[in-house]
Amino acid sequence: MSNPYELRFEIFQQAKEILIDEYHAKRDAVLHQYEMEEEAFYPDMPEYPSFDSIVKMAKEINHYVSKS
Repeated sequence: MSNPYELRFEIFQQAKEILIDEYHAKRDAVLHQYEMEEEAFYPDMPEYPSFDSIVKMAKEINHYVSKS
């Protein structure tokens, strides 16, 4: 059984993985669109997840888990 610190860290890790996977999916979509375009343009790349965005996602996950 995990202690509260380990559980909180696991939630943080899950939030990080979710946001990084989301980033890669958005980036791949932008790069695919860029490759398909006939005219050159500068694509708007998504931002890599910041620590603050990971913490926010972790809090949302924790809130969901705690209330269920």
